Amino acid sequence: MPATFRLLIKSIKDYAIFMLEAGGRVATWTAAAKRIKGYDAREIIGHYFAKLYPPEDVANGKCEMELEVARSVRG
Repeated sequence: MPATFRLLIKSIKDYAIFMLEAGGRVATWTAAAKRIKGYDAREIIGHYFAKLYPPEDVANGKCEMELEVARSVRG
């Protein structure tokens, strides 16, 4: 990741920014994500992103639907 992009991401405080691997596991986690979502990077990186959603959304397939949408626009 280029240094200027990394600095930009680090400076954002009002949005939880993180990246997922193709399979939906959390790959990166910012300080803002910790502040907003409550997970330390050690607690969330490597875990399936459904951990960030309410149980009813997980049960209704929202996570899989969002992964499909991301895959379709990824290019």
